[in-house]
Amino acid sequence: MKLIDYVILSIFVIAALMILFRVLSVHRAEIYSPNVLAEKFSNFFGYSSKGMKQVRGNGYLTLTKDALNFKMYFPLKIVEIPISQIIETEIGYEHLGKINFYLLRIRYNADDCVETVAWRVADAETWSDKINELKFGT
Repeated sequence: MKLIDYVILSIFVIAALMILFRVLSVHRAEIYSPNVLAEKFSNFFGYSSKGMKQVRGNGYLTLTKDALNFKMYFPLKIVEIPISQIIETEIGYEHLGKINFYLLRIRYNADDCVETVAWRVADAETWSDKINELKFGT
């Protein structure tokens, strides 16, 4: 093996370890929180206001009685939506030009606008039902 091969391999190993440590630290922080629902590998599809050119990725999505929280693994991004700010939940199939099956789409009041975000989760219907139950008592 040449020196460049060792350098490239080292970079990949370091990057993999960084991602692994980030995932473990997020999971460790969330393990004892009072979650109604949690999904370790949800996929964030982004903010509608930021358009198609934004970083999307996997992370830990949790629902508590007070908020919907998302912590992206890499790069670190935190999304917190208070239940009181949620206007509507829906099961969608598209968000910002990305097509997928059963996306959990959330419309909510942000600081100065109405924002829409979406996640791919294993059971979007259950997430939508639980959020509506917390928000509207249905």
